[in-house]
Amino acid sequence: MNKKLAFVLASVAFLLTGCFEWESEYTPSLTVTSFVTTSGDTLKNYYNSETNIHGVDTILMGDTVSFTVISESFANNLVSTYIDWDSTMVKLWTITPTDDFMKILQPTTNIDILHFDYVTGYNLTLIPVKLTPLKTGNSQLKFQVLSDSKFAEKSGIIEVRVAESKSEK
Repeated sequence: MNKKLAFVLASVAFLLTGCFEWESEYTPSLTVTSFVTTSGDTLKNYYNSETNIHGVDTILMGDTVSFTVISESFANNLVSTYIDWDSTMVKLWTITPTDDFMKILQPTTNIDILHFDYVTGYNLTLIPVKLTPLKTGNSQLKFQVLSDSKFAEKSGIIEVRVAESKSEK
C-alpha cells in the first residue's frame, strides 16, 4: 500500500511540476485601446483577415488622437515594447512618464521614439500615446512586445487613414 501511495504522490508531483513549467510560457499580449479624438469621439476599429492588419477609422487633419498600448507577459517578464511609424505621415508621442514608470525602464529606453526596455520583474505596462497626422494618406503603426518566455514576441500593425478636415476642403 505504501508503494502505491508513493507512486501516486510522485505522479501527482510530476504532473504539477509539468503544469507549472507549461503555465510560465505564454506568448505576450499586445492590446491597443480605442482611439479617441480630442473632441471625445471614439474612432471605429476594424480587422482585415486577408492582410492580418487592424485599422482605425479615418482621422482628420488637425485632430489629435489618444490611445493606450497595453503590453502583458502574464507569468513571464516583459523585455521591451516598440512602436515604429512613418514620421513623415504622423507624429506619435507619449506623455511625460511618471517617476514610478521610469523606475521600470532600462537605460537603453528611448522614449522619444517609443522604444521601451524594461527591468526584470514586470509583466504589465500601459503606455499612453498621442497621434497627430502630418499629411493625408495611409500610414502604418507597427507594434512589438517581447518577453522572456520561449514564445517571446507578439507584433501587430494598425493602419491609419488620414483625410483633410472639413474646414480644409
